[in-house]
Amino acid sequence: MKSYAVWRDKLDFDALTLGSQRILGLLHKNLRAHDIEDPIMDRLRGIARYAWFSNRNLILQSTPLLKAFNETGVKFSFLKGMAIVASIPDQMALRPMGDVDLLVRPSDAEAALDLLTKFGWWPHYGTTNFIKQEVMERSEGYGFEKGKHIFLDLHWQMLKLSRWPCVDDELWSRVVQTKIGDLSCCVPSFEDQILHAFVHGAPWDPNGALRWAADAVVIFRTKGSDFDWDYLLRQARQRHVLAPVRESITYLAQNLEIAVPGVIQAAIEREPISRVEILDYKLRGKDPARISSLAGAFLQFQNYRRRSRELTDGRTLPAICSWLKEKWVVAHCGIAFAMTALKATWHPIWLRHVTQRLLEKSRILALRSRTLPSPKSGPIDFSLSGNTRGALLYGWSDPEVQGRWTDDSEAAIAIDISSPLQDLQIGMIVSPMLVSRFRRMRVKMWANGVRLPDWKFGRGDRLPHQRILLIPKEALASQSLILTFLIPNPRSPKSRGISNDDRRLGIFVGNMTFEWTEASHTAS
Repeated sequence: MKSYAVWRDKLDFDALTLGSQRILGLLHKNLRAHDIEDPIMDRLRGIARYAWFSNRNLILQSTPLLKAFNETGVKFSFLKGMAIVASIPDQMALRPMGDVDLLVRPSDAEAALDLLTKFGWWPHYGTTNFIKQEVMERSEGYGFEKGKHIFLDLHWQMLKLSRWPCVDDELWSRVVQTKIGDLSCCVPSFEDQILHAFVHGAPWDPNGALRWAADAVVIFRTKGSDFDWDYLLRQARQRHVLAPVRESITYLAQNLEIAVPGVIQAAIEREPISRVEILDYKLRGKDPARISSLAGAFLQFQNYRRRSRELTDGRTLPAICSWLKEKWVVAHCGIAFAMTALKATWHPIWLRHVTQRLLEKSRILALRSRTLPSPKSGPIDFSLSGNTRGALLYGWSDPEVQGRWTDDSEAAIAIDISSPLQDLQIGMIVSPMLVSRFRRMRVKMWANGVRLPDWKFGRGDRLPHQRILLIPKEALASQSLILTFLIPNPRSPKSRGISNDDRRLGIFVGNMTFEWTEASHTAS
């Protein structure tokens, strides 16, 4: 126990990071196993007891919900800490958990969301409608809470880095049936739990990421020589997560004496890993606040790419083209790259005039497969309880209680205008982001390539108020109406010392109403 003695001499108990504190239960177990007496043993015993109590409370609070899952046919599997506790019962006091992590099939996700609401679990932010409409497509899971101190994460895919359809089918074919008390449940195989620990533990964590290594050691020691290394390696290859898996295996073998078969170590060293995957792994291991905007854009691209097996398996340039086409909602790669270049040159107005009509033609083609809201359906509500599904193209933040902000230098929205008869009048409840010395704002606007009069905001316009857009009939020749807002120099509240909000905000929109002109009504 020389390593413990060295560490003990340097120990400042109160300065331990949260990541270190979360493995103190294992330290208590190991000290007892070696009959080591230490003044901190009582403190460690108290930590283990608290972990046991907290974990039992999490199970108690979530059991009614999980029984409802079983009764309604929503199959679930525990992940992370709860999976380890369900797989290895003596970990109840040794594996502290901040929340319950559940994995459901994507086809069961909406039913699971409805059950969560029914049993008093609420999203950390927003509503279940917001999750269904906007979150499920771009994320692998979402957090919920019950009261102030009971938390649950619902996942519909196991890994953020592999989110294409059917990616978890093999995982589900290998789940193990078990019980916690009288609750019947499933847990992933130990091999899938290890894969999840390796990949989930790779990104940067402000509290330190020691937990993944401790979980891995516990699982390896429990599984022993029966561990299926070939399956782990095959899954890492198929999911394109070889970089974190290789680094994790190397770390465990070199620092924690995990017996990795030589043939496996040699095989994973021989596995070709693309430069893009290595860069992805390295950037995710850095503090997001300290990486460049270009690196941030690369990770956004990778997050998009990981939604599709074909894009993940394929070459990078076609994947970039596909990403930019979706980002700008256009049908042609050339237009997508032109839009990116246009933004990089700060939108010179003369160049915008030249490209706007070509842009809108390509965009209208891209929108043919999208269901858009129509003025016939009434106003569009931009708030959390709103109905913007399909309308927002880009440049918009997540909704808030009363509406949502534009969060870039350009934002666009599309609506289905069917067969217009005359000019269309659009009313919008808006307010600008005006602070300190930035007391004025000018917003440039286009409707299907037709330039509209600018909106000008001053200090007296800070509060929400109505603005009117009159869309001339010559801009309504197509099936879709695309409104584009150009906001020079959007400002972040963080940069102005107002709050920690680092979004680049322009205008806040509450709702959008529609009215055909009087001539339209006469004609109809």
